[in-house]
Amino acid sequence: MKIKNWAWWVVIGFVALYILVFSTYSVLLHEIFWTQAFDAGIEDQGIWLLSRFLVPFDTVRGLNIFGDSCNLYDLFLAPLFWIWNNINFLFIIQSFFLALGAIPLFVYAREKLGHNYLALSVAFSYLLYPALQNLNLDQFHPEALVVLPMVLTLFFLFKKEYKLFYVFLLISLIGKDEVALTGLFIGIFLLLFKREWRHGFITIVISLLWCIVCSKIFAPFYNGVSILGPQPITYTHWFRGLAQNLFNWQYYWSNIFHIESLRYYNNLFAPLAFLPFFSPALVFMAIPSIAVNVLSGTGYLRSVDYHYNYVQCAVLFFALIGGLEFWLKRKWPWSVSQKVKIWVLLAAIWLPALAGNHLLSHLPFDRAWGMTQDRIKDYYSDGVKNKQMAVSLIPAGAKVSASYSLVPHFSHRREIYMFPNPFYPALWGQWFQEGRNFPGSNGHVDFVAVDLNNHGDKERDLIYFLAGSPAFKIIYKKESLLILQHVDSLKIVVPAEFLKN
Repeated sequence: MKIKNWAWWVVIGFVALYILVFSTYSVLLHEIFWTQAFDAGIEDQGIWLLSRFLVPFDTVRGLNIFGDSCNLYDLFLAPLFWIWNNINFLFIIQSFFLALGAIPLFVYAREKLGHNYLALSVAFSYLLYPALQNLNLDQFHPEALVVLPMVLTLFFLFKKEYKLFYVFLLISLIGKDEVALTGLFIGIFLLLFKREWRHGFITIVISLLWCIVCSKIFAPFYNGVSILGPQPITYTHWFRGLAQNLFNWQYYWSNIFHIESLRYYNNLFAPLAFLPFFSPALVFMAIPSIAVNVLSGTGYLRSVDYHYNYVQCAVLFFALIGGLEFWLKRKWPWSVSQKVKIWVLLAAIWLPALAGNHLLSHLPFDRAWGMTQDRIKDYYSDGVKNKQMAVSLIPAGAKVSASYSLVPHFSHRREIYMFPNPFYPALWGQWFQEGRNFPGSNGHVDFVAVDLNNHGDKERDLIYFLAGSPAFKIIYKKESLLILQHVDSLKIVVPAEFLKN
């Protein structure tokens, strides 16, 4: 039985609806100042610098954008700013690429399950999946775009079209260095479960080589660590604990069975009715991406609320299809017709998908319209109008130090700092190089743009000091917003107490 035209139109319509809803909502979140320096401002400035053929030293982070992780997607995103020089383009592209993953999943599910309704349900479950939707709404991250090529990698793997498999594997690997761990497990999967020795070993070798290149050559070259000298085990601060406890079994035990980790497993699998576990060979490929989050020891990563589940969103849906195939072909305890099986499995897809979406998504299907209307009202509120007015006072190209909620609105410039940088270092550079190559404020600040609600006592004291300093004049002050302009002829002096940790 072929895929009927109506099924194609339905899945394409649902994909288009997803793109419309999540693009609109993502753009609204930015326009009402709900995006932040970490990570929308970081990613936007780095990509913008590349689009202008400038060295991508990201002044929001105090680091070259290739110095923390190996993400080459930025090179391909940069030309987009030649078309539309606006951060909102990134939010739209992110929604577009995430939504497209539903189409190959639909095609593969139709081939494996032989039923339009089941295949459509898999596609809908993917688009309703809380981890995917929350990934979409967690600012902008280039690695989110890994989802589609990873879906296509597995799609062509299972179809045994190995030339295309390797093409999309390579595209997935350049999306982020840690994808190499998933590539390694895909290779092991081919060896253990498929007896594909040649392709298994090739996949393992490609993944290991890319991991070595990223961790020992690429990242240290761009973050100032000598390629030939001593290097840290990890460049990402989330994994310092793991690096210090590599051979401590208690560390693994405590993190694997931590209450946050147990909740994380549930929130990943419950919206899929735990059906992936009936295809354990496919779940095997998700082990490294899940383990990385769990063993980080931090709630940000072992959660479906943020952007750390891009590989899981691809792998687990192939495991879901495998679980459905298991039950569709298995003999049930009672004399159940194939039609009844299909209806039971449809319920097993839809009910958990809708419940999980309602409980865990940041933009649940049943409240999406109302929440979008609320964001539109926010856009026309006096508070947002005040921020728009404040931002408009600062000319393009001026060097700015801004509150974290304002940074993404200034990030298309060579120097944009997250206050209190560059007055004193805070989250500047790598965790093991904190404050390295810190520029200081003189010659690097034309304007200070702050929302006092974003800052603690020490930072507020510095703001008040600068506002009263002859080196700055106040050009905007309303509610919690304050815009200061540097008086060019005067040197900026920061008292010693602010420079102490």
